[in-house]
Amino acid sequence: HGTLAEVAHHLIGLDLDDEGVAAARAAGFEAHRVDCRDPRAVAALGLEPAHVVIVGELIEHLDNPGSMLEAVKPLVGPTGTLVITTPNGHGLFNVCAAVVGRELNHPDHVTLYSWFTLSNLLARHGWSLDQTAVYVPRLKSAGTQLGQRALGAGARLVLGVERLAARLGRPYLADGLIMTASRADLDAGSPPKPR
Repeated sequence: HGTLAEVAHHLIGLDLDDEGVAAARAAGFEAHRVDCRDPRAVAALGLEPAHVVIVGELIEHLDNPGSMLEAVKPLVGPTGTLVITTPNGHGLFNVCAAVVGRELNHPDHVTLYSWFTLSNLLARHGWSLDQTAVYVPRLKSAGTQLGQRALGAGARLVLGVERLAARLGRPYLADGLIMTASRADLDAGSPPKPR
């Protein structure tokens, strides 16, 4: 939130977590506790439509992501953009983990998306895909024991291959997806969006 505040003219945070909202408010940010899957609750906030709405690393945690895509529509203005970031289910890191009989996933995730599945979900809920990008994270410390260091070296190698693949035109091997979309119901009568 602090990084976004450096570039945003106005920034509002929405979260279901009481502690997260309290921490954001204590840090001086405007934040509201709301279930972003509930259209009435989102509308009750009375927020003006925004130029950019970021759904960062959230959609993979939702058991009903379509309800969130519907509920946030009024928050995206006529020339606005929805930005979604999520782990890539087909990322090379996940594929390599599967080859060695592992699944590397956050315990709160209920699904993984690929470019294709997230594009379909967006379209089904009235969003037009505008752009796609990818990201490759940096590896945090792997530990000090020999086995942990070996796993860390392997992980760094795979992430390096992901970065190289993205540079060579194979971006969908990257660890994460960034997709931007606009409201399909507003596209016909709206002026062209700046890119």
